Formats: sequence, structure tokens, C-alpha cells
Amino acid sequence: MELFGYRSAARLLEHLAGEPKPTAERLMKRARLVNPGRNLDGSRIPALAPATGVAARAGRLSNPMIDVITDVLNQVPPEHRLSAETNLLTFAEQAGHKQVAALGTRILAHLVPDGPAPDDTEPVAPSRELFLRRSSTGAENPDATTSTNHSHLQPEHGKSPQPHGYGAAPTRSPQATH
Repeated sequence: MELFGYRSAARLLEHLAGEPKPTAERLMKRARLVNPGRNLDGSRIPALAPATGVAARAGRLSNPMIDVITDVLNQVPPEHRLSAETNLLTFAEQAGHKQVAALGTRILAHLVPDGPAPDDTEPVAPSRELFLRRSSTGAENPDATTSTNHSHLQPEHGKSPQPHGYGAAPTRSPQATH
């Protein structure tokens, strides 16, 4: 592939077969999941779904069926993949890919009842500040800044925005009213 300048097999397939890039990438992903491969050092990479690959090469499975089975097997714990794949392939002989997806959901519900582990990272709290400035007329003008871009809170042309419901600055200072 280096000879022709292709960075991946999907790009080669895209160029030579005239397939759109997403289609070529999806085909290569499917091929990697059902066929064994090799690392750069020569060590074997086992297929995620070897029996599905055998059935696909025999022409007994459609592409949507292969995608459903491999999607389920990606979520099944490794110690249960062989039996889950056998059950899915057996059911796939009589059912469509939507029914196989439903069976896969049931298998996942039994094997991984709590679903994937939640993300334990704490969300970062945005920094927010609010300043109240007293103008020369005595009116308090809010000036807010946040870590996100809220341009409507930033002063325009050196003036602070007026809050809704407030008119122009009063002509007398608050101390003069008392």
C-alpha cells in the first residue's frame, strides 16, 4: 500500500473500487471483526467473531446481520463470546437481523445487567464571576464573565449591559433619594 501512497486498506478500496469513504471504512471494519489478522511484529490478532466469518464467507449472512452480531459481541464479556456467537448464529438461520438484534439485547441484559461501568471522572465546574459596579450616577451595573462564550454578558463598547426591566440610569443618586 505504501507503494501507491495509501495510508489504509480502506483508502485503497475507496480509490480502486470507487466506493465512498464511509462505505469502505465500514467494510474494512467488518472484515477485521470476522477475520483473524496479524500485528506488525507478526503476532496473531484473533477475530472477534470467527464463526460469523465462516458463515459470512459461505454466504449465509447478510451485511446487516454481520453488523448486528459483531455489535453484540463487542459488548459481551470475552468468556461468554463463544456461546453468545453460537446462539446468535443459530437464531440468525431462521430470523431477520432485527430479531437477532433483539436476542442480542436479551443476551446482554443477562450477561451485563448493569450495563457498562459509568464514567467516574468529575465534571469540571466552569468559572463564573459576577461584578456589580457602581457608576458615577450611583446605578449598579452588572458585568458577568464565564469560561464559555456568552457574548451577550460582555460589555459592548465599554458600556455594561442594562438588565431587562431597567431603564436608563436614574438622574439622582440613591443617597439623594433618602
